[in-house]
Amino acid sequence: MSLIRRGAAWIFAAALGLSLAACGIQTEISGASETPDPSAEELPENDLPAEEAPIQQGEAGGGFLTPEQAAALYQETEGDVCVLAVTATGSLYVVENGNAVGSVADLEGKTIAAWGRGDVPESALRYLLRENGVDPDSGVYFDWKDSPAACTAALQSGEVTLALLPEVPVLDSIYLRPALDLAQEWEAVNHTSALVSEVLAVRRSFAEAHPKAVENFLALCGASTSWGQDHREEVLRLAEERLGVPNLSAADLTLSGNAVFLTGENMAETLSGYFAALYGEAPGEDFYYPGNLHLIELEF
Repeated sequence: MSLIRRGAAWIFAAALGLSLAACGIQTEISGASETPDPSAEELPENDLPAEEAPIQQGEAGGGFLTPEQAAALYQETEGDVCVLAVTATGSLYVVENGNAVGSVADLEGKTIAAWGRGDVPESALRYLLRENGVDPDSGVYFDWKDSPAACTAALQSGEVTLALLPEVPVLDSIYLRPALDLAQEWEAVNHTSALVSEVLAVRRSFAEAHPKAVENFLALCGASTSWGQDHREEVLRLAEERLGVPNLSAADLTLSGNAVFLTGENMAETLSGYFAALYGEAPGEDFYYPGNLHLIELEF
């Protein structure tokens, strides 16, 4: 089975690869761009990055994608791509050089260096600002940058004291703190969904032709997530050896996103709530692969 790999949950990938190899199952996990699909204020349509083309064309059975990429593939293939599981949440932070911000409401009147204009980072932060009584159009000034690296540079130079980033940088020159974890802020205002950052999608035609293989694969995924929780040092070693992520420590896992494994009704409720909150609509019911609930969370 060929899988296309992207997103922040490399911890899940490392554990998954080890578990599959231990069971004699070979997978091809390919890297992909960290740039999300254009999505703005509505579900994305017909604008797929090259990394998702193998799934669209049937060359890959499935992949780890952003929710927006999976939704775009669902539309592009006329429903032949569905989501098996939610595999990661979070990985968005308001990072501060200072101690002035302790809540979303504290952002009012502030300038924030941000990336992802018209995409998930902007949509998520604008949603949370509105939910906390701050007008995202007039109450906050966004200083838009081309990349997270440019936002980090603005923090380092003193150009700004706040930035929207996918992780908290560690710099020698200044101390940066995670003022707001957007996943936690989401949970505070939305109790039926989560800030989903990654899903496992599959071609429906493959899943219907091989239901037992899909069932076994999901069981291995759940076991791999659980394994990663119990073997953190081994996950760090695998991240370096197999994924090329060097010089990690257990502390580095704290802000690497929340690896989860949601299937069935819980997955459908979480993901449909995510789409409804950000875009006002969600894909059809057949977007969510039916199955029994299986939830394992990693809390580092």
